[in-house]
Amino acid sequence: RGRREIDLIQVAVDGQSDDKPLIYVFDTYRNRGILQARGQYSLRGILEDENVIKVLHCGQGDSAALKECYGIGMANVRDTSIADSILLGCSHNTMRGLGKVLLDWLGNEVVQLTYKSNLVHEVGMFQERPLPHRLFVYSYEDVLFLGRLYTRLETCRTERGIAALWRLLS
Repeated sequence: RGRREIDLIQVAVDGQSDDKPLIYVFDTYRNRGILQARGQYSLRGILEDENVIKVLHCGQGDSAALKECYGIGMANVRDTSIADSILLGCSHNTMRGLGKVLLDWLGNEVVQLTYKSNLVHEVGMFQERPLPHRLFVYSYEDVLFLGRLYTRLETCRTERGIAALWRLLS
């Protein structure tokens, strides 16, 4: 197996109440310096900050790649695939895809994904430049609903008293 790659990093910053999240898609394939820069307000600083909750879905590979390629150890991570498995009573190694999890927990009246169900992943597909529009939209939508999903799963896990388990496994 070859070296892991991080071609894009997507970040969603949730707004207040009904505001839509602010979405950033960073091109780390062309600009590796984005992840090499240090400082409190750098992307590295945010990813390593214990005070900032990071929400990912099936994020173990991404976390491992960030550590392997850049020495970035993500702190305070919540993996929605793990929470989904716990709440459904499944093994945390039985992870469902993000599209299915979003629809099951938030419903199709909230979640509208343009390319999620029909995109076939291939090695290196996010390295094409300029990034094709469909891949940009896919990347953008990949994080668009994670804040809402996190809130919904957090509410459910609190009601069921499994707060520490999610943190431990993420």
